[in-house]
Amino acid sequence: MITYDPRLKQATMTPLSGSMNLLKILKMGQKVKEGLYRASYDKKDIFIATQEGIIESIRYTDPLGGNVTITFDRVEKECALSDEMMTFAPPKGTTIIQGGGI
Repeated sequence: MITYDPRLKQATMTPLSGSMNLLKILKMGQKVKEGLYRASYDKKDIFIATQEGIIESIRYTDPLGGNVTITFDRVEKECALSDEMMTFAPPKGTTIIQGGGI
């Protein structure tokens, strides 16, 4: 998994421990309050924020102690995704950091 921070011009490459199944994690989520769920994965708490049944963000603490927020916008249901959309090419000058597993 690659986490990119444009403000710092850094990309952290983190190997996934085992095979992380996002759908399984989402299904494990326990409601904390309206629109907020908490799931545990690999001894980490993952918080999922939703609005009207659509994911808005996922938050967790990375292995280096940093808070990670993945924000979803312009969400489309049941659309085709190309392999190209899932490939990250860091901008020139980006520092690549090898992180621990999540």
